[in-house]
Amino acid sequence: MYADKDHTGDEKDRGMRQGLGATRSPADVWESAVVQLRVTSGVDLAFAGDISDGRLVLKNFSGGHSGRLSNLAVARGAGAGGLAWRQARVVSIDDYRRARKITHEYDTPVLAEGIVGLVAAPVIVGPRVRGVLYGAVRQGSARGDRMQAAVEADARRLAHRLAVCDEVEHQVVSQTTLLSQTSQRNEEALRRVYARLREMRSTTTDPKTFEQLENLLETINNIDDVQPSLTERQLDVLSLVATGDSYAAVAERLCISPQTVKSYMRDLMAQFSVHSRHEMVVACRRLGILP
Repeated sequence: MYADKDHTGDEKDRGMRQGLGATRSPADVWESAVVQLRVTSGVDLAFAGDISDGRLVLKNFSGGHSGRLSNLAVARGAGAGGLAWRQARVVSIDDYRRARKITHEYDTPVLAEGIVGLVAAPVIVGPRVRGVLYGAVRQGSARGDRMQAAVEADARRLAHRLAVCDEVEHQVVSQTTLLSQTSQRNEEALRRVYARLREMRSTTTDPKTFEQLENLLETINNIDDVQPSLTERQLDVLSLVATGDSYAAVAERLCISPQTVKSYMRDLMAQFSVHSRHEMVVACRRLGILP
């Protein structure tokens, strides 16, 4: 039988809300919501389902007996929950067997639970209904406004928690995307620096400068775990090709002929069994030969 909340119930409600603030996923939020509704409102059975792929699937239960409602797929507009979904408003049924405002295709699993009265409240997040929260009694009736108000209030709290989950997920995705973009820019900058240093080392005639460039290149190799397995000249050519330079530009920068660059690249592509400069660069980066 539905029970009015007293001050003790209010305290339980506040404590539970504080505890639920730490839930980590939408699935946890749905599960906690049915437990909360049953504890704080006194309904015999609380259950809920989210809407996915055009179906309302009942997944979360507190106080169930038969298990016949578990994973039941409810169509939009069908039964009390489907009607609440379609109309985006609370549906209250005092006498389920005789109710005429709902369809009755789910009578078998509903009556197997001994449900006499129930309230179905849509969980509305933003512009759409995300699911339905139900409260049901097995004796008496749904007792009108009081039970409806309790289920509706918990549906609003559930909607708020789901909105928080959505915002957290949005922020995680945004930050992950930003970090990925930043990492890609840093990697590209590192590749250009690496190619430029190799170019400078290949053209310098000053022993001290050569040694300094060698040290810098070694540092970059250690940072990115680059383990060159090619000749120095092959790496010189490949590092510039990897930045997007044409063969003619690479030849000019290394003071060699374009045909020599093509020869190097042809040999490299044969060695790595690839068919294009792009595949060659990708293969070398995957193997750690290039940063």
